[in-house]
Amino acid sequence: MKWGRWFLAVAALALLCGNSGARRLLRNALELRRSDSKLASLKQEEAALRKDLIDLKTDDRRLETVARRELGLLKPGEVEYRFKDSETK
Repeated sequence: MKWGRWFLAVAALALLCGNSGARRLLRNALELRRSDSKLASLKQEEAALRKDLIDLKTDDRRLETVARRELGLLKPGEVEYRFKDSETK
């Protein structure tokens, strides 16, 4: 933590003194922080998608449910009923 505070103090001082290199350094540090945050979020999303993929490969019921919902598949002889939402009247 000491280095972080020190860095911020030096960066703020350099920014106030008008050093464009320091401004660029500060901007790059902030962009790095945003990129790290986005990377962590994408890694969580990837883990969830990998889990879904494993579920779809190993659980036939889950695969059937997703296929029916997203592709509108029906078994032979089945009839699909669709109802209007009460809000769309």
